[in-house]
Amino acid sequence: MKTRDLLHPLSAVRAFEAVARLRSISSAAIDLGVTQPAISQQVKKLEAHLRVRLIERVSNTIRLSPEGEKLALSLHTAFGIMRDGMEAAMSQGQTRSKLEDLDKGGVDLIIKPEQRGLASKTALFLMGDEAQIVMSPELQKRKPILSVDDLDQHFLIKVDEVPRDQDWQKWCIEASIGNLQPRGWVLQ
Repeated sequence: MKTRDLLHPLSAVRAFEAVARLRSISSAAIDLGVTQPAISQQVKKLEAHLRVRLIERVSNTIRLSPEGEKLALSLHTAFGIMRDGMEAAMSQGQTRSKLEDLDKGGVDLIIKPEQRGLASKTALFLMGDEAQIVMSPELQKRKPILSVDDLDQHFLIKVDEVPRDQDWQKWCIEASIGNLQPRGWVLQ
């Protein structure tokens, strides 16, 4: 199954995550600003899409099935990562403006990433930087990287910010390989 097929019902995923987190369809509806029937419909849509029962209805309460518990844990982690990413993006805008303020004066020294060769009267290149492939020992056992061709079996982290945004491209040039085609990119 392709990634886009697994992620297709995002509104259903969001509804289920709220139900699992709050252990209540009513509370999930309030949290998401929709009706209870809308939440129930979305959860049923997700169950049909995954072909597995996620929620067991018992009297006036709900209980997550074992599969629902597993999915809830993964979604809790994923939504936490997304929340952290959103917060980081918001704070990064604030950090950039603070760096711009520092550049205007009143500070003796600023250390920030720049590309080699961009030295000016006010900037001095201090040190180079390296990028290396790192993976967990468990993943190395399951899907070892023995050659460059093995990278296409993995999701790779790609930093979307200067100067790290060119790391993979530079690595491919230095390794004398063509276009890298991993399973997917995870943007940081």
